[in-house]
Amino acid sequence: MKRLNDKAAYMYARMQSSLCDVTVNSRFVAYLIDWFVGTIFIFIIPIYMYSILTGSTNMQEAMVFLNYPGNNGFIACGIAFLMALIYYVIIPWKVWKGQTLGKRAFGFKVVRNNGKDVTLWTLIKRQLVGIALIEGNLIVLTSLYRQGLFLFSGYDAPKLLIYAWVGISVISCLLVVFVGNGKMLHDYIGGTYVMMDPNRKINNRKDERI
Repeated sequence: MKRLNDKAAYMYARMQSSLCDVTVNSRFVAYLIDWFVGTIFIFIIPIYMYSILTGSTNMQEAMVFLNYPGNNGFIACGIAFLMALIYYVIIPWKVWKGQTLGKRAFGFKVVRNNGKDVTLWTLIKRQLVGIALIEGNLIVLTSLYRQGLFLFSGYDAPKLLIYAWVGISVISCLLVVFVGNGKMLHDYIGGTYVMMDPNRKINNRKDERI
């Protein structure tokens, strides 16, 4: 009986993953929220640290770790990367299953292709590899990759790679617009899709009854 239930749940999830009940507009606005809030969350400690070390309150300068005196750039970069992990991986893994703040605000979530909640490994593939490393232009975490690489090795990403990131990001955005399942490139990499949160739907129905 359990096997039949699991199979039915899997088939339902596969059917749902072939369609997308989240609008492109909602997903885009949620992305903007996450970009704005995520950037503040990631850099708030380094910016404060920079102001103490230099007496400057210039936020743009504080977001470039080469500007930090001594070896403090390494520390600031490490703190920023830790904050990025918390926002883009730990929160949707442990706090709000499959949701960052933007997704939660619009009532949708990321799930695995089988319809089950995302795991740590799923989020590493989706967020850290798919979005930040391969697409390369959609979240500020890519900047941390580049700055960390330069701090430790003196090597910066060539312009050709930056142009490639732009092209891949554009292709990923076109996928979500023109392919019916609503998947972006990082969804294929992570084995995920985006769906409306069933709990949100249930709560909305209860509110309507009241």
